[in-house]
Amino acid sequence: MATPEGEHEELDATAYVEVCADRKTEIRVRYRPCDDALPGFVLRYYLLGGLARVPGVGEKITDASPTPRDDYIHRFRAPAQGGRSRFVMVEVGVVPRVVVCVRKVTRIRVPGSRCTAKGSAHAWYYLRLDGHVPAIDEQAADGSFLVPDGDIYRARRNGGRGSDAAVGYKG
Repeated sequence: MATPEGEHEELDATAYVEVCADRKTEIRVRYRPCDDALPGFVLRYYLLGGLARVPGVGEKITDASPTPRDDYIHRFRAPAQGGRSRFVMVEVGVVPRVVVCVRKVTRIRVPGSRCTAKGSAHAWYYLRLDGHVPAIDEQAADGSFLVPDGDIYRARRNGGRGSDAAVGYKG
């Protein structure tokens, strides 16, 4: 039987904390620019069990990796004030998502077939199941272009409340 310490050690070895940074200055910013895939912003990664302090918003990023290791299976985000403790971090991907196709620049929803075309100006945008899903020609908000962990559902054309708009969701 695993002890709480053993569970923490296993989590520390397979988890990382991601933060969003301005690419030029390496200053931490809020997550929205990275979630929206805005040019000039990148994610940086800290091993959850590492000794480095995760910086707060407005602080310089140090000791972070530009890419997560391939064997990381748990994603966390840090609160705005940063910190060291695994207990202040929030796990990413634990909420099911609804995916819609949007114009990258405007996040206006378009038919999903546009996201399958190569060289497209469109991309998949992931919204929380407990949020709002836009209808075709409406703007998507509060989601992310980053592929989440967990269940993903396609959305009905007319949008609505996430749990109602998700095709195949049985909540």
